Amino acid sequence: MRCTHPTRRANHRKIYRRKNSNLRILLFLLSGLLVIIIIGANEVSLALTVTLLGGGVIYSLWMRRDSGVFWIGLLMIAIGAVLVSVLAPGNYQRYADIAHDETTLRPSAWLAAGLYLPWVTLRFLYWLSNPGVWASAVILLATTFHFARTQLYINGKFKRWFLALPALWISMIFILSALGFLINHHPLPERAESVVYLLFLLGWYPSFIILAHFLIGDKTQLDNNHNRLILPAMVLLLISLLGAPNIFEAYKDVYRGYRYAGEMRERINTIQAAKNRGETKIVVASVSRPPRTLFATDLETDPRNFRNTCMSEYFGIESIRLGSSTPP
Repeated sequence: MRCTHPTRRANHRKIYRRKNSNLRILLFLLSGLLVIIIIGANEVSLALTVTLLGGGVIYSLWMRRDSGVFWIGLLMIAIGAVLVSVLAPGNYQRYADIAHDETTLRPSAWLAAGLYLPWVTLRFLYWLSNPGVWASAVILLATTFHFARTQLYINGKFKRWFLALPALWISMIFILSALGFLINHHPLPERAESVVYLLFLLGWYPSFIILAHFLIGDKTQLDNNHNRLILPAMVLLLISLLGAPNIFEAYKDVYRGYRYAGEMRERINTIQAAKNRGETKIVVASVSRPPRTLFATDLETDPRNFRNTCMSEYFGIESIRLGSSTPP
């Protein structure tokens, strides 16, 4: 009976390793699928994803973690997805449409370069003006104070190489924003700029904690009096979240959705009726109040716009554009 205990423990270890291996494989496959989906969205999400994965590879190799193979594998998947996305024929069509789009004001390259720095700076300050961002950062600072201090200090001295993270964070915000000015000569569209805002949120909290500990030093202690700041910060966070413009817009979209659904059904009926009459160049009415939480962008008045060409190919017609449509 005594000899069976080591055997049981060995069997339990084998089962645990087998389950752990299957879990790692599942996580890798799901992560790889997520990477492919994100990279296919736009150039900004592509650049951000590759940068984050590259940072994971560098950190895991530097710290000699076992997760290095995981990060390297995801980076290889990302690079493959980048090549497929960049070489896709639709991208060349979109770039050609941008060059010939006369409906959008596109300043000269020198004027766009001059507008770039003030635009990104004001956008960054606009994000920082949200009280909820500061309130949530204070809550995180208070709840992780002692743990962060053990990670950021050694023998009473601050590890200054941590300051590289806030510097890289701000640099990446300016680099990603520069893509819009480089390609379009004007700021990024809202969908792409939301990726830059995601980068802002990802880097804001660790940067806030790093800079806070660097400024207050290792002599400041977080006692019970400091913990009383958490409750007002939580109240401020709740108010700022419920009072955010996007919350109110989402509430208004509850009734906007009914009108949007009716207008889209009318548009589809217009297209089908025009096709039945043998028409190949179709004009449809614009959407009056699209739901902002779901709706990205509409067709253009220029039938050569890539969104218009994609819809015309989908319905098998020559062209489609916005304008005064004829009821079906």
